[in-house]
Amino acid sequence: MRHSSSSKKQRGCDSNVMKRVDIYGIPITLNFEDKMRYKTNFGAMMSIFTCLTVLVFGGFSILDLFRHANTKIRMYPENVNLMKADH
Repeated sequence: MRHSSSSKKQRGCDSNVMKRVDIYGIPITLNFEDKMRYKTNFGAMMSIFTCLTVLVFGGFSILDLFRHANTKIRMYPENVNLMKADH
């Protein structure tokens, strides 16, 4: 039993409308050697450098916090005068 070409076009149009509504579609990706990512030695070195930089900077920042380093207390004379005038 053969379908007429008009019924195929109509069914194809309905299928396209349904596909546009599909919110659970899976994206199609291009894989290289059955891997999702292509990794290189340069990328590995940059990753290690980035991680070490973040760890060192974070470590020194935490040490500064516990040592109370770079703590500055400033008193502005105009603020002190205003407080004395209120009493």
